[in-house]
Amino acid sequence: MQQRKKAFKLLTICMMLMFSMLFTSVLAKAEQAKPELSVSEITIGIGTYGRGFIYNKTDDKYAISVKNPLEDAQYSFTSSNKDIVTVKKSGSKAYLTGVKKGTVYITCKQTLDGQTTTLGKCKVIVKNATLKPTKQVSGLVLGSGKFGSWVAEPLCYIENRIPDAKYTYTTNSKNFTLKDEKYNETQAGEGY
Repeated sequence: MQQRKKAFKLLTICMMLMFSMLFTSVLAKAEQAKPELSVSEITIGIGTYGRGFIYNKTDDKYAISVKNPLEDAQYSFTSSNKDIVTVKKSGSKAYLTGVKKGTVYITCKQTLDGQTTTLGKCKVIVKNATLKPTKQVSGLVLGSGKFGSWVAEPLCYIENRIPDAKYTYTTNSKNFTLKDEKYNETQAGEGY
């Protein structure tokens, strides 16, 4: 009788250990972060690169990525209207190029073990370049004649600037001129 009780206790302990190991692995899988899109909405300009004057061409592209991608999964990205935004995929990242003003949705699909599921959609708004006043400049004293004021902050900036475009400023005053100083990123080299 003693041996049966010991065997029953041992069997009960073994079963409890087995179940605890099973539930631990199930909980670990459940706690693993699920893949999702990095953003649900993004506003971009026409072209491929971000808004900066000085940019690193490899890092400042308009992009959407998958957060917490699964190692064995394949990801695809499609644009709802290729006339507005085109997409180039690289692994779990999609590089966007704004073609013209408008709104589209980029759909991301995940393929894993032969099954394809929609991971999510991202709303992409493409805006034209627009001239905006600089908010920090106020009460600016300007010079006249040969001696003008030099100001570190510009009077205005171009939002969603297209890097290869040429912009011309005009004024309704004969005594006032604006000069656009654009940093030439191709001469500075990568990363400057």
